[in-house]
Amino acid sequence: MRKDTKRDMKKMLTVVEVYKEKCFELICLIYSTHIFRTNQMAEHIMGIKDIDERLKSGDRDLVNEIANVEIKSYSMGDDEEKVSRHNFYSFATKFCCNHQPEKYAIYDKYVEQTLWRFIKEDLKYPASVFKRCQLRNYPDFFEMIKKFQEFYHLECKIRDLDRYLWIHGKRFFGK
Repeated sequence: MRKDTKRDMKKMLTVVEVYKEKCFELICLIYSTHIFRTNQMAEHIMGIKDIDERLKSGDRDLVNEIANVEIKSYSMGDDEEKVSRHNFYSFATKFCCNHQPEKYAIYDKYVEQTLWRFIKEDLKYPASVFKRCQLRNYPDFFEMIKKFQEFYHLECKIRDLDRYLWIHGKRFFGK
């Protein structure tokens, strides 16, 4: 490989890496996900095996895998690296939805509140059958989105239903 080609490839890879990080920052900004180490999240996501294929196939377990990440940080005046585990569940749903809007729905507090009300009042599920914390497990969450859609005989795209749940939740549960 020519020296110029290697240099050009290195420049291109640097641009791609900066672009990836800026995309994460944009998602964080638009959706207020509160991810403070976007570069570490980007590295975590890029390290997930077969991520592109899994996104295309709508792999629901991928959301939980993206959400759970170790973040490294340093305290002021301390040279020792600290590692803490974080669950950026809402971000992970938004990330997947932005890649495959018809295969992933977005989770946030308004959608959760709307679905929880539906589970209790319309489906009349007892707490022993379905617990609210299960909405923070993506396969369970998506199953409830589908049940909501079936219960009300809604023939719409997942993304449209997702938006409706958010608007409804914001209207009824927002401050």
